[in-house]
Amino acid sequence: AFEGNTTITGISFPDSITEIGRRAFYGCIGLKEAVLPGNLEKLGFAAFEGCSSLNYVWWPKTLTVFETEIYDETTEEYVYGRPFDDTGDTLCVEFEEGTVKIPDGCFVEMSNLKKVIIPDSVTDIGIFAFAYTGLTEVSVPALDGDLETSEMFIGCPLEKVELAEGTKKIYPLMFGETEIRSISLPDSVEEIGGNAFAYCDKLEEVKWPESLKKIDVNAFGNCSSLKEVILPEQVEIIGPDAFGYCTGMTTLYLPASLKQAGGIL
Repeated sequence: AFEGNTTITGISFPDSITEIGRRAFYGCIGLKEAVLPGNLEKLGFAAFEGCSSLNYVWWPKTLTVFETEIYDETTEEYVYGRPFDDTGDTLCVEFEEGTVKIPDGCFVEMSNLKKVIIPDSVTDIGIFAFAYTGLTEVSVPALDGDLETSEMFIGCPLEKVELAEGTKKIYPLMFGETEIRSISLPDSVEEIGGNAFAYCDKLEEVKWPESLKKIDVNAFGNCSSLKEVILPEQVEIIGPDAFGYCTGMTTLYLPASLKQAGGIL
């Protein structure tokens, strides 16, 4: 409807809108922010793609469907893209309080995403939701401990991570390949998933929770700056290579509570 319009700098949507169509604001290079309609349910393919000045998006709790591919009948091929590809250099996305799930892969590989505001109401962050984005810090609410998800923040240049009290599990590959130097795990954490912090080669310090029971395979693999690990007395299971190739490690304390351990190093 407004594709290619270069004069629009802002939009005011009525809450009656439940869907924004494909390429609706594609290439609106003057658009600086998008406060999406409060009852929006679906966002079309490339809806805001190419809005190169867009640096703020407000995401309503009702938005759960967004198109990432369409079929081109002319070429008989699928075309891939996301609603906010090629937007501003310092994009911030704020999710509405009351949001429960952040969809799979919604911002994956968007290096221009620099800030995300996630409310405490979120209990589910989908696979690759923020993977390989430009996030340097993030506050993560207490997620559902039974999710089938992983890799939510893998490959981000994260330096600071805050995890909410009530967090029970650090998911597989959740913070792998990031630039975290230290991490404080809340006293509610019971399990650290496989490869959760793998290849975090700047990680020097971990605050271990007394609630921790399981550290899965390669959880801290290749964390070459990690020097001292003193595990709490409740840990029962340590998976294979949990601290594999931690070449800088000088101290490792294993508790008497340990029941099962693979090739730890």
